[in-house]
Amino acid sequence: MKLDGKVVLITGASQGIGAACAAEFAAAGARLSLAARSAEGLAHAGGASALITAGDLTVAETRRRVVERTLERFGAIDVLLNNAGVGMYLHSWDTPMEDVRQLMELNFFALLGMIQLVTPSMRNRRSGMIVNVSSIGGKMPLPWATLYSASKYAVTALTEGLRMELRGDGVKTMLACPG
Repeated sequence: MKLDGKVVLITGASQGIGAACAAEFAAAGARLSLAARSAEGLAHAGGASALITAGDLTVAETRRRVVERTLERFGAIDVLLNNAGVGMYLHSWDTPMEDVRQLMELNFFALLGMIQLVTPSMRNRRSGMIVNVSSIGGKMPLPWATLYSASKYAVTALTEGLRMELRGDGVKTMLACPG
């Protein structure tokens, strides 16, 4: 995929993998829409030309705002890079359920929410790429991060299933498993 002029929406773009991806996409000529909680981190990662939307992606209104602002400014989303996530390195047998629900809310449900908002326009255009960042822990469980691995297994299964669902619609999916 040639990236020059393409619109790339990156979640979790204020630091780490997301910020590094923003720099690479910008260098390739992509137009960026960046989302994360830290406005300062986003501004640093995206530069002056990026569309910045700070907010908590576990909130449905924030996700809607990110997608609406991106479509208003650029008219399309060519690549959705679902990178927002959090790690958890606690025993599964004694981690409070509230903490587990927060992990799943960001690592899985926010990611799925972004997909549900972006996919209709990609299907209408018969073009697009959805990239979901999982982990090596989403391929084999990490005993020191069982709950994190479970959340990333869910991302892996979703991405593989989505690939089959969208096969005839011109929308591609990709799974990234850093580790």
